[in-house]
Amino acid sequence: MDYVHTVTIDIPPLVAPTPTDTTVYCVADIVLPTPPVVEDSCGLLTPTGPVDSGVPTCEGTVTYTWTYTNCVESVTYVHTVTIDIPPLVAPTPTDTTVYCYADIVLPTPPVVEDSCGVLTPSGPVESTPPACEGDITYTWTYTNCTGESVDYVHTVTIDIPPLVAPTPTDTTVYCVADIVLPTPPVVEDSCGVLTPTGPVDSGVPTCEGTVTYTWTYTNCVESVTYVHTVTIDIPPLVAPAPTDTTVYCYADIVLPTPPVVEDSCGVLTPTGPVESTPPACEGDITYTWTYTNCTGESVDYVHTVTIDIPPLVAPTPTDTTVYCYADIVLPTPPVVEDSCGVLTPTGPVDSGVPTCEGTVTYTWTYTNCVESVTYVHTVTIDIPPLVAPAPTDTTVYCYADIVLPTPPVVEDSCGVLTPTGPVDSGVPTCEGTVTYTWTYTNCVESVTYVHTVTID
Repeated sequence: MDYVHTVTIDIPPLVAPTPTDTTVYCVADIVLPTPPVVEDSCGLLTPTGPVDSGVPTCEGTVTYTWTYTNCVESVTYVHTVTIDIPPLVAPTPTDTTVYCYADIVLPTPPVVEDSCGVLTPSGPVESTPPACEGDITYTWTYTNCTGESVDYVHTVTIDIPPLVAPTPTDTTVYCVADIVLPTPPVVEDSCGVLTPTGPVDSGVPTCEGTVTYTWTYTNCVESVTYVHTVTIDIPPLVAPAPTDTTVYCYADIVLPTPPVVEDSCGVLTPTGPVESTPPACEGDITYTWTYTNCTGESVDYVHTVTIDIPPLVAPTPTDTTVYCYADIVLPTPPVVEDSCGVLTPTGPVDSGVPTCEGTVTYTWTYTNCVESVTYVHTVTIDIPPLVAPAPTDTTVYCYADIVLPTPPVVEDSCGVLTPTGPVDSGVPTCEGTVTYTWTYTNCVESVTYVHTVTID
């Protein structure tokens, strides 16, 4: 027979573990608990899991579930994690002062963390830069996954130091054309080298004086100037050495080329020459050229010409002999020149014409402005002896038959002589001889022509 012992296996219901929960600041902070021990009547159950409900991208709740299963049933252990990110803490703002926009060096933005770690900021975002001086802000924005943002603000103040004006300079030159402008000095503000405008001159004097040249350096705040003063001081003129020469005649004067006179601005053009009153004959004449520069200063160049006429040379006297005053032919007077040219003689003046024979002089006088010389031409009048005509004769029968001849022509060197006569010797009362005599007389002597008539 059997002894039956029946054992009923009745596994008690599983007791689910009590759910747990926790709060963390970041998903990364989640630390899962060790799931609690769950036993059934047969021993320890090994859970499966955990299975999460889905991890939120930022804040929220996630559940982790472990499942314990025996041969009858299952129970779960649920662990709930709440992710709650704390508010962000904004960095403390900073500020600095610079002298120029170009000097701005941005700081490294501070580290900002939320509970999940270091946030990477966006930016910086620059505010509108001031035209010159003023504030600029640079903003970095830190944003976490909740969409919360905090800013880090860095303020830069641009404060440009005052400009330092260059030291004025000056120089002296002898002429406007000698002005050489300096290179304007370098002027810098905190942003760099400034480019000057200019130069602007104060007005260049026409001669001597002072002129200023001004360069202006301007930055966005202010202006300073660099002034260069030039004094134009023309040195005194140096007069040329006077010159002189001697000539024989006013017409021989040849003026020299006036010497070159320069002032510091260049060659001066002289006025002149101005001639002094020429002497009536000999003496000095001055010729003056005047050189004037822009200051009104003048110097003269004087050239003196002495007119010294050499002594006249008298022509050699001449003479001739003629047979009659009417034969006198005067010579052309010789040419006499002084240093100024041919002299025109006055004359001739005769010494007195002789009534017959003798000497007469003819004098021409040559006069210049200094002296006179004469040219003398002497003429000797020497009448040759007269030649008496040959006597003639004739015979007539009666006194009444006498016919006198025409007396012959008798000439001396001055021409035909007119005879006087006839003079008879006395007429005979009957027969006999009678002479008829004609007499020819010039200024020196007489000759006769005798005609004899015989009455037979």
